[in-house]
Amino acid sequence: ESFGIDVEIEYPFTNEFMRMEPEDFVKEIIIKKLKAKVVVVGTDYHFGKDRKGNAQFLIDKGDEYGFETIVVEKEKYQEREISSTYIREELKLGHMETVNVLLNRPYSITGIVSKGNQLGRTIDMPTVNIYPSEIKLLPPNGVYASITSFDERQIFGVTNLGTKPTVNDGFEISVETNLFDFNEEIYGKKIDVKLMHFLRPEMKFNSIEDLKKQMENDTDFAKEMFLLK
Repeated sequence: ESFGIDVEIEYPFTNEFMRMEPEDFVKEIIIKKLKAKVVVVGTDYHFGKDRKGNAQFLIDKGDEYGFETIVVEKEKYQEREISSTYIREELKLGHMETVNVLLNRPYSITGIVSKGNQLGRTIDMPTVNIYPSEIKLLPPNGVYASITSFDERQIFGVTNLGTKPTVNDGFEISVETNLFDFNEEIYGKKIDVKLMHFLRPEMKFNSIEDLKKQMENDTDFAKEMFLLK
C-alpha cells in the first residue's frame, strides 16, 4: 500500500501449477487472465515445470505476445544479494541491525497482550506480554532494546524473548516487554514489538533480586542507546 499498489493477486502454488509448462503460464495467466502489458521480474526468476521458464523466456515471449519484460537487478548489502536466506541467517544470529536493514523495516513480533505471572509489578518493572505464533521465525532467546507500537503510539522499552528460566520451568516462548514510563492497562490490545538491538542472552539468575539488578542495567543501556538519558 505504501508504494501505491492498488491490487495484489496471489497464484496458489498447487501441484497443477507446478506441472504447468512455461508457455502455458504465459498464454493462460499472463495474457488471457491478466492481460499484462508489462511484466517485472528479478534476474533469478524461474517459473513453470522444472523451472524451465526464466527472465529471458519472458523477454522472448513478450516479443511474440506483445508485452514488455523488465528485469530488475537484486539489491545488495555488504556485497551480498539480499534474500530471505540472508535475512534468516542474520536473524538466527541476533544481528538485528543487519536484519532491519535487509528488511527495510524493523523486525517485529505482533500479538495480543495477555496476562503473565505479573512478577514485574512486584519489582517495580511492569511488563506487557504477548505470545508469538508457532510458525514465527524468531531470533535467539535474549533481551532486546525494543520499540512497541499500538494505537499510533510508539514506546521505547526492553524486551525479553524466551522462557523466563529464573521464574519458570516451562518451555513456552513469550515476548515480555518493559515499556519505559508507561503504566497503563492494555490487556487484550494488539501490539507490535520491534526488536532493535540484541543486549544479552537469556539467563537464569540465582534470585529475583539478581534478576531485578540485571533488568535495571538492561534498562539503563537501552535508554542510553535510545538517547533517553
